[in-house]
Amino acid sequence: MSIVYDYKHPGYRPQIVSYSLSILFLAARNLGSEIDLGLIWARQDTDSVLEGFIQKTAIQVQSLLLDPPSGMTNVGEWCKKDACWEKVSTHLILQLTAIDAWLIGKEEFSQNRTEGRKQGKQDDGIVLQKQVLDLVIRGYWQSLMNWQRFESTVSPVDRSLVSRAASISGFTKVNTEKDWKRLIEIRNRCEEEGFRYSSS
Repeated sequence: MSIVYDYKHPGYRPQIVSYSLSILFLAARNLGSEIDLGLIWARQDTDSVLEGFIQKTAIQVQSLLLDPPSGMTNVGEWCKKDACWEKVSTHLILQLTAIDAWLIGKEEFSQNRTEGRKQGKQDDGIVLQKQVLDLVIRGYWQSLMNWQRFESTVSPVDRSLVSRAASISGFTKVNTEKDWKRLIEIRNRCEEEGFRYSSS
């Protein structure tokens, strides 16, 4: 799944992705729930309902982000403002009934995590997978793809890997520990070469 965005403004894709996933996680937590990432990992896939929901959310987020207040013309700077997040989180109230199957209660979420740690189930591979997925959710890989030195720093094969990791559905197809390690190596190399990611 690729999150929909305005191709006239490709530079805003990281912001749209980050805001869309952030508002989704916020909506779940406001209900006392969490998005069941464990279920996504277990299935190594999402479904058309969740993907469609995220797509619709992204379209709404895009509309809000590309409508900065009077006097502000730089959308990228607008997206960094607390006022922008307040606008999106106030105007975009998500109804999560349609994706109830992808929600898990906070208590169950915490219990599963605690039990997993006690039983030693969170091996290095799972921890590494979660590390990479966290970067997907933050919009890190999307932002990296828009870095002006991305193509000169990253090989075509690695660029293809980053492209797959840039969306949740694409990430489910990046399912080997070798690829997760490679993505972390790509991140480290790009940051050594000057790439700087900001979630703000």
